[in-house]
Amino acid sequence: MENRSKYIQIALFGVFFFMFIVVMNNILSIGDKFGNIHISLEIGFYLVTASLFVYLVIVPIAGILRMPKTKISDFMTDDIQMDDRKIEKTVKQMLRSEYIDDVEKEHLKETFKEGQAQLAIKDIYLEKASKIDAEVEDTSSLVLLTTAISQNGILGAVSILY
Repeated sequence: MENRSKYIQIALFGVFFFMFIVVMNNILSIGDKFGNIHISLEIGFYLVTASLFVYLVIVPIAGILRMPKTKISDFMTDDIQMDDRKIEKTVKQMLRSEYIDDVEKEHLKETFKEGQAQLAIKDIYLEKASKIDAEVEDTSSLVLLTTAISQNGILGAVSILY
């Protein structure tokens, strides 16, 4: 089974590498055509392309890598004592979140100062769990209905987004 996983990883790397080469070829071809018109158009095109790459690829990946690497199940059990640094990272991430209202954020700040942040995180998660489950059920039933009833991809995408 481990060998199969390695083959799949190698195949995926090959596919992504091939896609990267094709995209780079297209970008260089378009840039060359802009260069035939004027050199500043070519430079501008490459700058716009590079900035879009940074904004759409590098920034999201960096954001994901900076997130705390803790499991919510660690906060749900009372026997496990979490490392203070992990708790601090998780609290900071939750304070930046838009899904937690101001009252919960203030409660989280107070409990963090008192050293009881692990319990506050557990309480916030338990409170949000039912809302999360309801949202998942609603979205999955909508996806099921739109894919079962409608074979039109645009109609399905619009119904899911709205």
